[in-house]
Amino acid sequence: MPTLICSGLNRPELFDLLAQERVAGMVNAAEACQPRLWRACLRHPDLPLCLDSGAFQGKMELATYQAILERIGQRFTWVANLDVIGDQRRSNEHYQELRRRLPAELREKLLWVYQGGDIDELAEVAHERRFVGIGGIVRLLAERGPEKALAYLLKLGNVLLGSGAQAHIFGLGSLYLLGRLSSAPWFRSFDTSKWLLAYKARAVLLENGERRAAAQLGLRLKSEECASNNIRQLHLWANPPAGSRPMLSLWEDSESLDL
Repeated sequence: MPTLICSGLNRPELFDLLAQERVAGMVNAAEACQPRLWRACLRHPDLPLCLDSGAFQGKMELATYQAILERIGQRFTWVANLDVIGDQRRSNEHYQELRRRLPAELREKLLWVYQGGDIDELAEVAHERRFVGIGGIVRLLAERGPEKALAYLLKLGNVLLGSGAQAHIFGLGSLYLLGRLSSAPWFRSFDTSKWLLAYKARAVLLENGERRAAAQLGLRLKSEECASNNIRQLHLWANPPAGSRPMLSLWEDSESLDL
């Protein structure tokens, strides 16, 4: 069963909630060194945390990312490569350069991320590293929809199985995809910021994949209570009861972008 990693940690109190819910978190490298966030990272030493390079923003310089990793990288279970959405060549250049520059203990934490390059290369790296990242899914969902995204991920999954490896999928907040992939042995973990709908709109996620404002459901919930619900619902999406079959919801059709 895949592990949920809650991304979008940009306020200290969010770390407290994740520690309470006993769920892993992901911090964006562009924000991780802010004193208030770094203190929150240190305040919860047992909270599993991963570091995202912010590939979706595409603004981080290699030297800047290297400096961030050297300063705080030891705190994280793994740190994403400075990948480039849809550009495997540049992603690989960054990966190789970071591995050359970083000390050994940080080098081993660096997660290679597949961005749609040569599938034989994926097989080779997966066989060598045993754990890789899969990026670009937010864009794929937006441009081609859930069915095409599923076919793509299943194809990559077969490669990972053949290489004896597992993967983290970046930006995966789709009920449909999580339900279809939940039992795949190569699917180790995923991150999503959909739980943060609780703070952006005081909205809750539902079992069928819909989102609703708590007030519309007659619920007088605080943002923190909505967030706890959303985290638990995401766990259920990724670990559905035996025999259930995820359906495409109206929300899935119209809002496939991960928040």
